[in-house]
Amino acid sequence: MITFRPFLRTFPSPQSTSSHFTSTLPSLRPLQIHPQIFTQPERTTFKRHITSSLSHYQSLPSDGQIPHRYIHLVQPDGTLSPLQPFTSIFKSYNHQTHTLQLVSHDPPIAKLLDKEEISRKALEAENRRQISNQLRESEKEVQIPWSAAEGDLKHKVELARDLLEKGHMVRLALAPRKKTAKDRLTEREKEGVVRFVEDSLGEVGDKSTADKLVGQGLLMLWSPKKSVKIERREKIVEKLVKVKEEKEAKKEERKRREEEKRKRYEERAKEL
Repeated sequence: MITFRPFLRTFPSPQSTSSHFTSTLPSLRPLQIHPQIFTQPERTTFKRHITSSLSHYQSLPSDGQIPHRYIHLVQPDGTLSPLQPFTSIFKSYNHQTHTLQLVSHDPPIAKLLDKEEISRKALEAENRRQISNQLRESEKEVQIPWSAAEGDLKHKVELARDLLEKGHMVRLALAPRKKTAKDRLTEREKEGVVRFVEDSLGEVGDKSTADKLVGQGLLMLWSPKKSVKIERREKIVEKLVKVKEEKEAKKEERKRREEEKRKRYEERAKEL
């Protein structure tokens, strides 16, 4: 009698199958994605860099010195574009009239700036600096003896008035010259001197603090009136504008001479 034995095929367990395929697959390096490509910059960070001063911009690379392969470009409405290849942006603008200025490394943000606008803002900043320096109040001191002669008194007061008109603060001290009978004025005479000083300086200045008695002397602190400061500022601005116009006129004159010189060379070249 013949007996049949069932044919049974054994399959590996799932655990062994998984380990088998894992061992036979080549080792793959994990995919590395640059975080700057998918990270959108925060609005606050972007806003801070856009409102930075020109001096901050100048400390960062520009144009071909920008090291990033992808950058965000600031749009005319102040928003950011998606990341774009730096090379495509670098080829898209006129390098003679504009410059691509990096304003942030992380995230990489760049802004297209007009060179003429940069020069204009730099000139305005320089003008503001000069105006601020010339309007800066420094304190000057004028001393007047109680018993000063009329001519000497008027001269000292005119000196203090001139300092106020130039924008300085004036510390004016009225004091006895020496402890002698000649310098001992009556209170009424001293009041007359004080009244003369106040009437003369009150036209261009105001007292910053109350008068202070120091021994037998009187100390006054005067500052220029607001109208005097405004008038002085206008004069300074007018002077700067005049200087600027003179520089522009000289620049135009040089261009005219160079153009005439070029035309003469061209005419001589034609004759030859």
